[in-house]
Amino acid sequence: MKALVHSTAGTVADIVADDATFEVHESFLWKDMIADYEATDTPTDYTYDAETDTISRIVYETPSYDVQRQMAYDAIEVQLDALWHDVDDGKFGDDAKTGKWYNALRSTKNAYPKP
Repeated sequence: MKALVHSTAGTVADIVADDATFEVHESFLWKDMIADYEATDTPTDYTYDAETDTISRIVYETPSYDVQRQMAYDAIEVQLDALWHDVDDGKFGDDAKTGKWYNALRSTKNAYPKP
């Protein structure tokens, strides 16, 4: 596999079979793709370092639990709608813990507990 890299920006623009390369602008170069390339990978999964002439996979850090929670919660409109329905159904006191709103938030909190 070959990677089309931008020599100064450090980006990988395309990944093609060895025999599928084509003529490119002088700011781009064809480089051999790294060995652990997988067919499901996209060019944005990689970066190019011109100093070392290497392509490497971008490794993203796992977000902290609070960021994961924020991304997992339903939109506020959905939460408010669930809360309204629970109140309308008379879910108060201990019975509130059987409602849609409470259980949706509880499942997210259980999935991403505080450390």
